[in-house]
Amino acid sequence: MPEKELEEEIKRLRLENQALQKTKIALMNRVERSVDSSAGSFSLLERNIHLQDEVTERTRKLAEQNEEMKVLADRAQQASQAKGAFLANMSHEIRSPINAVIGYIDLLRDMDQDGQTEEYLEIIHQSSRLLLSIINDILDYSKIEANKIKIHTTPFDPRRVLSALVEMFQVECQRKEIELLMKLPSNLPAGIETDQLRLSQILTNLLSNAVKFTDSRAQKRITLDVAFAPSTEKAKGALSFSVIDEGIGIPENALEKIFQAFSQASSSTNSEYGGTGLGLTITSRLVSLLGGDLKVSSQVGQGSCFSFTIPVRSSESGTGTEDKGLQLPTFSGKRGLLVEDNPINQGLMKALFKKMDFSLDISSNGKEALEVFDHQTYDIILMDENMPVMNGIEATLNIRKRERERKLSPTPILGITANAMPVEEDRFRESGMNDHIAKPVIRSELISALLKLL
Repeated sequence: MPEKELEEEIKRLRLENQALQKTKIALMNRVERSVDSSAGSFSLLERNIHLQDEVTERTRKLAEQNEEMKVLADRAQQASQAKGAFLANMSHEIRSPINAVIGYIDLLRDMDQDGQTEEYLEIIHQSSRLLLSIINDILDYSKIEANKIKIHTTPFDPRRVLSALVEMFQVECQRKEIELLMKLPSNLPAGIETDQLRLSQILTNLLSNAVKFTDSRAQKRITLDVAFAPSTEKAKGALSFSVIDEGIGIPENALEKIFQAFSQASSSTNSEYGGTGLGLTITSRLVSLLGGDLKVSSQVGQGSCFSFTIPVRSSESGTGTEDKGLQLPTFSGKRGLLVEDNPINQGLMKALFKKMDFSLDISSNGKEALEVFDHQTYDIILMDENMPVMNGIEATLNIRKRERERKLSPTPILGITANAMPVEEDRFRESGMNDHIAKPVIRSELISALLKLL
């Protein structure tokens, strides 16, 4: 091959070799990028697999937790039902004998007594009401939880009611050598309108705590300070109360929790002084229901002050709701049926209805009541709930059924029960009872219910 052609051929091969080198470099770069991409994809795939495993494990754990929560919820429901059953049973077992105690005391107070006997009866009467208020603490807490507390506004004489409250604590204060004072304003009207029962319950709880947490030492004092602001064109009247003691006081870090249920300032407080831990919780809620706000200030070793203000209306005079001196109405010609298994309560109701000229037949259980109902017409039936053979709920359902079958006008049925729990009250209404009152029977409440139903 001529030299010139050889040179050209060498030149062409060099160019081809350069082109091949470029192609090789380009291919190598491509391979590297492909490897990097594959490695990234593999890493992503690895992460996805790991994440999926983690999600599966978490799902399994959540399922286990859900199952545990379901078991705990079932246990909580069972505990709640057990608590309700226990409270209902305790309410019945305690209220039934207290009903007789308070009822017969009221009958004795209606009789003429010498001064000493009347004083003793008054102390027994107030003490029995205080015992009842302790029972009501437990039941009222359940009612508050269920939003079943009702406020009943009535006129009453504040001086008489407050004096009776203070007098109730005088014996214990004298025993502990504590001076108990009450300061009433000169402009306090003869009558005010609010819920007397709930106001008395609030002040009883606050005074009880003040006495309990004040040491038995001379020169100690508890003061109930009352103030009244009359109504104006722009605002209702206001009644203010402060219960001031010189007791052990409350630590600052405990002030926030003392209104919580079942709480006290410290465990040592509970062990030394006792108590349910419900009093202040209920008191605070009741003050709110009356339109006020319970406040507290305290210093350890110096004492505490609980205060609140509620709106009230003033009236010419207070009629009060105490049973002593209550004018009993006359129900001449009326006939009722009392369905009650307790012989003591039977005698109590018989005596009370006799004073009102109200004829009263008695059956000891629901079955007896049905047999009597088949042959006698009544103006009203007073039905206990917890009885042997057939209880009041079953008896009421059967009476309503027979009335429908015979096309009879419904007979007013008033439940008189020691089971005062909110869930029980719903059962009474659903069974066909027109109304119900709780034991122990307060005469003013019974008479009010009779007048309403008759």
